[in-house]
Amino acid sequence: MGAHRTNSASSAFTLVEVLVVAAIIVVLILMVLPATDRRSSTSTIAPCVNNQRQIVLAEMMWAADHHDSFPWRAKFEQEMPMEFSARRVVSPYFQLLSNYNLKLESLICPTDIARTAADSYADLADSNVSYFVHLNAATNNGQTILHGDRHLQVNKQPLTPGLQVIQSNAPVSWTRELHGKSAKTPLGVLSFTDGHAEVVKEKLPEYFRRQGLAATRLALP
Repeated sequence: MGAHRTNSASSAFTLVEVLVVAAIIVVLILMVLPATDRRSSTSTIAPCVNNQRQIVLAEMMWAADHHDSFPWRAKFEQEMPMEFSARRVVSPYFQLLSNYNLKLESLICPTDIARTAADSYADLADSNVSYFVHLNAATNNGQTILHGDRHLQVNKQPLTPGLQVIQSNAPVSWTRELHGKSAKTPLGVLSFTDGHAEVVKEKLPEYFRRQGLAATRLALP
């Protein structure tokens, strides 16, 4: 009888140990999952950040060769359409960068499954571009937005391709079309004339207000 009680106590103690170990494992999993989510978000958005940096670098080199003006603001000796966006086309801006070592893959955000890289600059179309162009941008202010992910919305209405005007007080935000599976909060990437690019979340309206414009003109692919 005594031996039987000893075995029962031993079994009960082993069960408690198992439950404790199981609880510890659950806690560790809960701790690891957020970190994994952050790493996933970083790994998918980092190439997009790098892409926009490469675009800005090419444009700064282009501007240095064209009287310190960006492709959408430059004036040429020969007549050239300056508002490609009036034809609801953004890609010609980027075609002008063909001689500045910008890879066509850099025009596509890796999470943009609706867009594919062009085979050549001659074939480049809006369907080969993931980033908008800020038509008001000039080289004299390093904090001016140059480009950004195309998945913008105002009043929760996604912006359509072509010329868009965003008022300074507009409730602009990101949709979940890009980066939607890699982060809990909708986010996107903006790049600036000083050469840096950064991830932006809820504070997107503040970035547009900082431009100091009553309205910001964007060309969306």
